[in-house]
Amino acid sequence: MLSTQVLVIGAGPGGYVAAIKLAKLGKQVLLVDRDKLGGECLNYGCIPSKALIQAGNLVHKIKKAKDFGVETQGVVVNWANLQKWRSNLIGGLNRGIQGLLKGNGVSVLAGEAKFTGPKQAQVKTSQALEEIGFEQAVIATGSRTLEIPGFKIDGQLVIGSKEALELPAIPKSLLVIGGGVIGLEIGTFYAKIGSEVTVVELLPQLLPGVDPDLVTPVVRSLEKLGVKVYINSQVLSVEAAASQAKVKVKTPGGEIEVLTEKVLLAVGRRPNSENLGLETIGVQTDQKGFIKVNEQGQTTASGIYAIGDVTPGPLLAHRSSFEGILVAQQIANPLAPSPPRPLF
Repeated sequence: MLSTQVLVIGAGPGGYVAAIKLAKLGKQVLLVDRDKLGGECLNYGCIPSKALIQAGNLVHKIKKAKDFGVETQGVVVNWANLQKWRSNLIGGLNRGIQGLLKGNGVSVLAGEAKFTGPKQAQVKTSQALEEIGFEQAVIATGSRTLEIPGFKIDGQLVIGSKEALELPAIPKSLLVIGGGVIGLEIGTFYAKIGSEVTVVELLPQLLPGVDPDLVTPVVRSLEKLGVKVYINSQVLSVEAAASQAKVKVKTPGGEIEVLTEKVLLAVGRRPNSENLGLETIGVQTDQKGFIKVNEQGQTTASGIYAIGDVTPGPLLAHRSSFEGILVAQQIANPLAPSPPRPLF
């Protein structure tokens, strides 16, 4: 059996930051993740999406160069090279995290962790089943794309945000289900590099919850890019039609049918709280699966903490990192006063 003072499950912006802070505070730390270091943000979310958006902005500016008296001979997006650039960028940052963990003495184990008792866990690696003993644990398992009944992500016609950033070719057309931040970011990027984009939002406005005065300029920008937007509308069905998807949409003006090459499902995210053995150790979740925590990140089980997307609150990388530092300080010195929490 392996033993450690603190077991951290999940190596995203919350988990790896917590692990490093704990190590700096003198704790022996084991960091476990079933995927790549950096989590969703670095590998499939914030970083690659912003990188591609930057490329899309550049393409868009070049297309508009003639408005400033600059003549060009057309713009060609080399998709393979763009994807290679994205991959290299992620790889460099991933290696940076690996170096930080090693430099601070954090042990890393690739595998899937599950609690088997109050102070015990199992980690299924590619080669064996490791038994882990620990004193405290931090759950930082993040979130994933929310799927809804009747719209299963197959990676071909219906895709999630992860697949949308790694497509083998630029889609001629893209229909986005969900007018939130993720859907609009990806939709805007593809519109700027030449895809015909349609956005369908169930609620009365795009970016639900955002001040309408701030949404108005976003809508104008989408219109200038040629993006078709349907609010107060619902996607009823998605059917395969040759190499395309036939999408039925219920709009205020009646039912319409849209043919599109890809359908992006972006209606929200759900916490990765399943298959962790939480019920074994008495960690409670809410109705949506988010782990219940107090202001110090403590769960309903003694010595078990949770941070980031797997807990209620904004699904933001910087929130996860802040909570990782907060929890690390609580574990290292439980009697110390908590720092004030910023409003995200």
